[in-house]
Amino acid sequence: MAHLTTEDDRVRAVAGLLLKNNAKTITKSPAEVVEYVKVTVLIAFRDRVKEVRDAAGQVIVTMMGSLEVVQWPEALMKLVEGLDSPDPIIKASSFSVLEKACEDYPKKLDKDVNGQRPLDFMIPKFIQMADDTNPRIRSHAITSLSHFIAIQSQSLFANIDAYMACLFRRAADESADVRRGVCSSLVLLLVARPDRLIPDMPSVAQFMLYTTQDKDENVALEACEFWLTFAEEPDLTPHLAPLVPELAPVLLKCMVYSEDDLAWLVGPEEDADVADKESDIKPRHYGCIDAIEPHLPMIIPFLIETLNDQKPLVRSIACWTLGRYAHWCTNFETDEHRNQFFVPAMEGLLRMVLDSNKRVQEAGCSAFATLEEDAGARLAPYLEPILRNLMYAFEKYQQKNLLILYDALGTLADAVGNELENPMYVNILMPPLIKRWELLADDDDDLIPLLECLSSITMATGHGFGPYAEPVFNRCVQIVHHSLLAWEEYHRNPELDEPDRPFLIVSLDLLSGLVQGLGGTIEVLIARSNPPLLPLVGICLKHPQAPVRQSAYALIGDMAISCFGVLRMYVPTLMPEIISQIEPEPKFEFISASNNAAWSVGEIALRYGQ
Repeated sequence: MAHLTTEDDRVRAVAGLLLKNNAKTITKSPAEVVEYVKVTVLIAFRDRVKEVRDAAGQVIVTMMGSLEVVQWPEALMKLVEGLDSPDPIIKASSFSVLEKACEDYPKKLDKDVNGQRPLDFMIPKFIQMADDTNPRIRSHAITSLSHFIAIQSQSLFANIDAYMACLFRRAADESADVRRGVCSSLVLLLVARPDRLIPDMPSVAQFMLYTTQDKDENVALEACEFWLTFAEEPDLTPHLAPLVPELAPVLLKCMVYSEDDLAWLVGPEEDADVADKESDIKPRHYGCIDAIEPHLPMIIPFLIETLNDQKPLVRSIACWTLGRYAHWCTNFETDEHRNQFFVPAMEGLLRMVLDSNKRVQEAGCSAFATLEEDAGARLAPYLEPILRNLMYAFEKYQQKNLLILYDALGTLADAVGNELENPMYVNILMPPLIKRWELLADDDDDLIPLLECLSSITMATGHGFGPYAEPVFNRCVQIVHHSLLAWEEYHRNPELDEPDRPFLIVSLDLLSGLVQGLGGTIEVLIARSNPPLLPLVGICLKHPQAPVRQSAYALIGDMAISCFGVLRMYVPTLMPEIISQIEPEPKFEFISASNNAAWSVGEIALRYGQ
C-alpha cells in the first residue's frame, strides 16, 4: 500500500482496505508488526493517490480506536499537525480522519495521556478552524466539535463561551453543510446544556425560525429537530410557549403534502382491487395523547359505531384512534369491560381489516396489530376467528397492505406464543403463507417481510411447524449461501453494486426461529444441510456489516441452547472469532452485535464442558 508505488492504484487501495478490516485486532499482533504498521500507514496517508490516502485514513481511525491515543500518540500528533499544512489536500484529509475519530470514540479522546488531555489543545484548534476560508474545513470543525457535546466533555465546556460564539458566527454560513452542523450542534446543546442556551434563547429562536425555512431541505429538517427536542423537554416548556405565535405559522407554511395525501381526501370509496403504486409503500408515523382517558368509556363505543360510517376517511380515522387506546380496551379485569369494550373493538377492527377500501384496510390492520400487542395471551380464546380473518385478507390485499398484514401476523405470534402450536391453527395459518412463499423469488424484496413474519411464527408454533420446516430451512441456507457469494464477488470487484444485506439478515433470523421452535429435532436438518450451515455461519461472524454479525451470534447462541451436539465440533473455530467481537465500550451501532456475541459465548461456555 505504501511502498509499492508502481503497482496499480486500485490494488494498493484494496490492500489498505484489507488492512483496515484486520486493524481492529492489531493489539494481538507482535510488537514489531504493530510498529511497522504504525509507520507504514502514516506514510501511506501522505500518498499522491486519493484512494490510497482514504484507505490509510480508515486504517488510522480503526487502529487509534483499538490502540487508543496512549499507545499511538504520534498518529494524533500528525493529524493535528496536518491541520496547519499549506497543502489543502493534507489539511482536508487530516481533518476528515479526525472528524471520524471524534465520531467513533469521543470518550477515548477525552482522557488524560501522559499527564495531558489531547482535547485541551484540540478543542481550541477546532474552534479556530471553524473560521477557515474553506467550507469543507469549516464543516469538519463544526461537526467534530459537536461529537463532544453528548459526552459532556470537560475540555469542550471549558471553552463553552468561545464555542457558542463560533456557532453564532457560522449561523449564516454560505455552506449548507456548515449551517446544518450549526443546527445539529444547537439541538445537542439544548439537551446537554439548556442552561447555556436559555440566556440567548431569543437569538437562537430567531435563527431557528429562519433556518426552518432554509432553501436547503437538509438544513431545514435539522432545524425542525430543534423544535421537536424543545417540545419534548418538559423543563423547557415555559421557554417554548412565548415562541408559539411565531413558530406555528412557520411550521404550517413549511408542511408538505404529497399528491397521495391530497388525493386521499377525495379518493374513491372502494379501491381494494387497484394495484399499489411504488410510492404508496412508505412509512407513516403518529403520536398520541392520553389526556382523555377518563372519557373513554363514552368515546370507545362511539368510535366502534363510527367504523360503520359510509366515508372511508371516517372509518380509517376511527381505526387509527381505536389503535391509540388499544391498551385501555385490552386492560380489563371484569367481564363487563371485556364484553363492552374489548370484544367489540376487536371485532370491529377485524371487520375493517377486510374493508373494501385500501386505506381503511391499512388503518384497520395497523390498529389490530397494536391491539394484539397490548392484549397478549388474552387473544387466545379468539384465535380461530382472528386467523381466518387475517388469512382471508391475503386474498384481498395489494402489495403495500400485505406488508402490514405480515406485521400483524408476526405480532399475533409474539403475543399468544405457543397457543399457536395447536394443529388446527397451524393448518389455518400456513397454507396461504406457503402459497405466497412459493410465488416469490429469492431476490424478491417482498420475501423479506414474509421471512420476518415466519421468524415469529416458527417460534410460536414450535413442533407444529414441523411439516413445513425442511423446505423453509433449505431455502434459508441457500439464501445465506448466495448472499455470501455476492459479498465475496463485491469485495473482489468494488465497482459492483453492494449486495443487499436484508436477505442475509432475515434468513439468519428465520433459521434462529426454526432452531428455537423445533429444538433438538432440527439437528437432522443441520446435519444434512447442503452447503453445510455452520461454516456459512462462521463466515457471517466475520461479515463487515454489524447487523449481519448480530444475527449470526444470535443463531449460534440459539443452537447452543437447542442443539449443541451439532455445534460442538465447530466451537474451537468459532469461539475465538466471537470473543474478539466483545467490547467493553462498543460504538453505538455495534452495541447489539457485541451484546449478542457476549450472550452466545456464555451459552456455549455453559455447555462445552459438560
